[in-house]
Amino acid sequence: MVGGEIIAITKRNSVKKPAIWSPPEKPITQRDIACRCGVARSTVSLALHGSPQVEESTRQRILRVAQELGYDPAFQHNARRLAMRQYGKSPVNHVLAVIVDPDEPVRNYHSRLLAGVWHAAYARGYALVVVYFDREFVDTQLQVCLPPVLARGEIDGLIISASLSAEHAGHAIRSCAGSLALRAQPIVSLHTELCDVSRVAADYEQIGYLTAAHLLSLGHRHLVHYVYDNNPVSTRLRLCGAVRAYREYGLNLDNYLHPLVFRRGDMTDPARMATYQSEHATTPEVARRHPLVSYLRVHPEITAVVGINDANAINAWCVLERAGYRIPEEISIVGCDDTDAMPGPRMENRLTTIRVPLEAIGEQAVTRVIAQIENGRLVTEETFLPVELAVRASTVPPGQSIHR
Repeated sequence: MVGGEIIAITKRNSVKKPAIWSPPEKPITQRDIACRCGVARSTVSLALHGSPQVEESTRQRILRVAQELGYDPAFQHNARRLAMRQYGKSPVNHVLAVIVDPDEPVRNYHSRLLAGVWHAAYARGYALVVVYFDREFVDTQLQVCLPPVLARGEIDGLIISASLSAEHAGHAIRSCAGSLALRAQPIVSLHTELCDVSRVAADYEQIGYLTAAHLLSLGHRHLVHYVYDNNPVSTRLRLCGAVRAYREYGLNLDNYLHPLVFRRGDMTDPARMATYQSEHATTPEVARRHPLVSYLRVHPEITAVVGINDANAINAWCVLERAGYRIPEEISIVGCDDTDAMPGPRMENRLTTIRVPLEAIGEQAVTRVIAQIENGRLVTEETFLPVELAVRASTVPPGQSIHR
């Protein structure tokens, strides 16, 4: 019986299973669908593109027949691209490239920007190609790592990430242009100001104004403003907004506005925030040597700190508490972007900050790129999205006690 069982199993396993899908012998065209449905080819094209000009019953019948015949829209698209190239025209590939820093996807700020880019591109039927730009290899990285779709020039537009400086972003564009002839394709930058390139950004001047006006309205007068050492445009606009608030209160800028330079890689770097949140990483002695603490000791009149972003503000919060300051009784703190939280005892976010519409900025960048693609006209324009103040527990009038 054992042998008989083996033979039976072998016969059952040898039965040919029906294929899930098999390609047609020749590609199915829209003309084939039109003949089967008894309609014009133009009606099939409109139905496949979801045009409201076709009755719903007719559209459903066309879609059903297209599926039964195994219609592949990619074949039609490739044929149209080939025909356009033969006549010297540039086909639309429905592909956008996004140049980002390798560390961006793991940071809340950039992940939210990219989420806005992705959602807007997907909604408009565009695919995204992500190109990592490593600043440590600015001379060779892009030429070596260009994906084939970029090397063949099969993208319709380019979006430059917010983390690249003007210098690195310019290098990235030049590197791509050498391979892609991007001079004829639209480019939009997220935040970074670039010559002859459209930009979508937050209203930096409004950020500076709302932050300073909030603290001044609470009674603070001497404020530390963290400023970038490598982003003069953002810094200038934020300080312009802060200056407007100071002048509304009749305050002398030289006496009350205290800029403190933020440098990447040192103890003011937001990327090192986790170091200062760990009880075992920073001792009170190390915290007292922090540049911010040293500055406050020289200027004891200061009662508030304005961070570049939430990570920078939380960094300052952790260092100041470790150095012996009480937040916010002795020092109020304001962040920016509303991407990172300083949790309280009930896991509530205690950080007052400026809420930046990051997803909307990414969506607007895609909208600007696609508008230029569809219009066939390159333009240079700047779009600034408004921000809003989110008041929480990290800001109180100077010297005021709170229940913790």
